[in-house]
Amino acid sequence: MINISRKRTWAGWRYIIVAAVLMVLLPLAFVVGWLSDLSQVRPVLAELGHAQQTTAKQSISSPEEPPGNSPQNIHVTWGSSKVVLMWPRVSGASTYTIYRSQGDQGFSHAKTLAQVSQSANLIEFVDLSVKPDRRYTYWIASGNKAGQGPVSQPHSGQTFLSTAAIIRRAEEAATLVQGHLWSRGGMGLFAPVDHVQSAIAYNINKTLYAPMYFSPFYSHSTWLTRRWITWTTDHTRIGAIKTFHHLTLLRGPGASSRLSSLVPGNLSSNDVVVWHAQGHWQHETFSGPVANLPADAVVLNGYGQAWGVSNASGHFVPALHEKTNSRPG
Repeated sequence: MINISRKRTWAGWRYIIVAAVLMVLLPLAFVVGWLSDLSQVRPVLAELGHAQQTTAKQSISSPEEPPGNSPQNIHVTWGSSKVVLMWPRVSGASTYTIYRSQGDQGFSHAKTLAQVSQSANLIEFVDLSVKPDRRYTYWIASGNKAGQGPVSQPHSGQTFLSTAAIIRRAEEAATLVQGHLWSRGGMGLFAPVDHVQSAIAYNINKTLYAPMYFSPFYSHSTWLTRRWITWTTDHTRIGAIKTFHHLTLLRGPGASSRLSSLVPGNLSSNDVVVWHAQGHWQHETFSGPVANLPADAVVLNGYGQAWGVSNASGHFVPALHEKTNSRPG
């Protein structure tokens, strides 16, 4: 009897080994093929992604339409030699064109002043080509590469006076006034005695603000001595109206006088204190109502309007905006 079990066992193992090798080689071949295909597809995908990014950038940098809104909430700060314009950024805008006309002329008379490109949330433009005491009107238009959007509403205003012009306003409204303290004794039999005090007064709204205050004693008469007070300016007698914060308000000179009258005004960003001392007119920047101002000074805003004066103690006193016609009580 022939035994063939050993041969059959070896044949079986041979088939098993071949099958195992095939099972390893087939996935490996698949992976190799997939990597080969991927190496060919990857540049195509990269090129496609780059094209998409380029298209997106072009769509951002080349808008289809101009900005739909004009600049809003424009804030204008006026000075004597510059004007500052500030406004919030407009959506979709990359540039802003500033237009300016003289006085209150309309947009048809405006000229292109400048074009700015800013990406900040708050846009600022400084116009350094203005002159003092001039009136201007501004417009602003937003734009991008597709064109210009609508124009803003006009913003008009006037630049401040120069400092020299403000000082000149104070000089032209200043006059020397004298307060005469009279007394006559001996039940009126003696000659009157005149004690004179002088100071510079400023004509504001046709009322003279004199930094002098006399106690009621100087106008109080007794049976033995008569006392009274008179006021003069430029050798002309003027009447007193009332006392006010240790000032005396006097009636301004008549129409024939060459004395200018200051207009009352409010504070600005360019206020100046002007006073006369040691034979010269002097000035300094006014930083607010303080108690240590120069005595007998006037405070003018950037337009040469009077905001107030200082009394003999250097205390600030605001000017009255209404005309003072009342008589002293």
